[in-house]
Amino acid sequence: MYRSLLKGGEISKTDEVWHDYISVPQWSNDVKDRILLAVPDIYGSAHVTILHFEDLRKESVQALYEAQGTDERLKAIIDICNIKWFTRVWTAMEYVRSRHVISVDEDYDVCPNKDDPLFLNQMNRVWGDEVSKHKSAHELEARANLGKNIVPWALGPLQKMRGGKSSVFGLSFSLLSKRRCQSNRDFLHALLGLVEPVYDRPLGHDFDHEYPRIARLCISSGDYSPLLMTPGLSGIQKDQDLRQGFVNVNIWPLGPGRQPPDFHHDFSFENGDWENGDPMLTLERIGIVSEAHEQKFGADLMSRFAHDASIVLRATGPDLDAFVKTLGTRLYDQDFEIINQNLAVESHCNRLASILQQRFDTGEENWPLEGTDGARWVAEAMTLAAETPKGKGRRPLSKIEIGGAHGGTIHLGFAGRNCLVSAPCTSCHRPYVFRAGLFEPPSHVGGAVAYRIRGLDYEFSRKNGVGILVKDGCVVGRMAWATPACECLELEKVKIKLPTLPYPSPRPYDI
Repeated sequence: MYRSLLKGGEISKTDEVWHDYISVPQWSNDVKDRILLAVPDIYGSAHVTILHFEDLRKESVQALYEAQGTDERLKAIIDICNIKWFTRVWTAMEYVRSRHVISVDEDYDVCPNKDDPLFLNQMNRVWGDEVSKHKSAHELEARANLGKNIVPWALGPLQKMRGGKSSVFGLSFSLLSKRRCQSNRDFLHALLGLVEPVYDRPLGHDFDHEYPRIARLCISSGDYSPLLMTPGLSGIQKDQDLRQGFVNVNIWPLGPGRQPPDFHHDFSFENGDWENGDPMLTLERIGIVSEAHEQKFGADLMSRFAHDASIVLRATGPDLDAFVKTLGTRLYDQDFEIINQNLAVESHCNRLASILQQRFDTGEENWPLEGTDGARWVAEAMTLAAETPKGKGRRPLSKIEIGGAHGGTIHLGFAGRNCLVSAPCTSCHRPYVFRAGLFEPPSHVGGAVAYRIRGLDYEFSRKNGVGILVKDGCVVGRMAWATPACECLELEKVKIKLPTLPYPSPRPYDI
C-alpha cells in the first residue's frame, strides 16, 4: 500500500505515517487509553486518511460505473455496500473526522474515485436511476433483498456528518449503534469522537455509568438530543430493525442539528451536581395534554388524512387560518405560505371556508374522501396531495405520503405511538393540536405538560416546532412540527430526569 501511495503521489517519503491499531500500543492500557481519546484529533488533523477496503474487488467498482443492466448494477451496489469497512464503529468515526480521504481496494491499489472515496455519490445516482424504473423504492429494495443485504441509504449519514463540525448525540448514536466493535467501551470511544464535549478523563470500564455521563455532558453543552431519542419500545420489530442496515433511524429520525436552543444560557443541573443532578431546562410551556388520538400506521393515507381533518376541525372550529396551520403545517409539515398561495387560486379559499363552516355546523364525524367537499379535494387545495420533487431518478412524494413515511418514523408510527395530541394554551386557552411521538401508551400521557424548546431545530423538524411531553419529571413524548399557535410565551424552569438511553444493537454476522 505504501509503495502504491508513493507511486501515485498521494504521500511523500517525508510524511509521517500513522497505522491504526499498530500505532496504538495494545500492551499498555494506560498509554492506549490516552491515545484512544486523541484518535479523533489525529484523524482530524491528518493530511490524508487512507481507507483500505480489504474485500473490495475492482470488478465491482467497474460495474458500478459501467454496467447498464439492472441486475449487474444492483449486484455492484450490493457488493460495495456489503464490504467489511462499513460494518465497523471505528472506521465510521474516523471517516467522519478525516479532512481528506483516499480509498484503496483489496489489491492495495488506489481507487480511481478521489472525489467520491466511498462511492456514495455514484451509488446514490445509480440507485435513484434504478428506482425510477420500478414502481417504488420498496420494489427495488425487495429485489436487492434488503435486510440481508445493505443498500446505499442504509449505510447511514456518513457524508452528512462530515465537514469538521461535531454532531449531536442522537445522530452519532444512530450512525454507530448498528456497527460492530470489540467492546461497548470501543463504542463509547467512537461516540466521543463525534460529539461536541471534550471528555475530562480516560473512560472508565462501567458502560452504564460512562454512557449517560457522555449524554449529560452533551446536554450541558446545548445538545438536547438525548432527551428526544426514542427509548427502547417493544413495538419495534426485528425485521424492521434489520431493514435499516447501519442507520438507526427509529431511534434518531430528526437528522443533524441546525440551531441550538434559545435559552440554554440558563441551563443547570439540580444542586449544581452534573454527575447526578437532574437537568434543569428553560422551556416554553404550551399546555396540559387533554387528548391523544392514535394515527393508525399502515392505514390508507387519504383515509388517515380525512380522520385527521375531522379531529382538527373539531378543535379549531371553522377558523380557516387555524385549520390550515394545524392540519397543513403541524400535522403534515407544509409551509403555510405555500398553502395560502394555492388557496388563492380559483376561489379555493372561499370554497374551503364554506366546507369547514358547513361540516362544523352539522357536526359530521366522518369526512368522505370523494366529492366536491371531500377530503381528497381539501388535500389537493392545501397542496398536501401534490408531489414534492425528491431528486433525479426518484419518484416525487406528496406531503401526505412523506407524512406517512419519514413523518411516521419521526412520530413513532412504527411502534403504534404516532398521535394527534390536544393541549390548549395555558395562558389564552386557545385550542392547540399537534403531532407527537409517544414514549408511553396514549392512556399514560393524559395530564402531561407539553413544552416547546424554543430555537432548537434539526434537518427534519420545523423552526420552533421541537418539543417534549413531560409527566412526573419524565419525557413521555417528542414533537418536531409543533409550531406556535398563539403569541403567548410562558417560560418555565423544568427539572427533567435523564431518560433511559437506547443501547447499541450491532447487526448480526449471520443474517
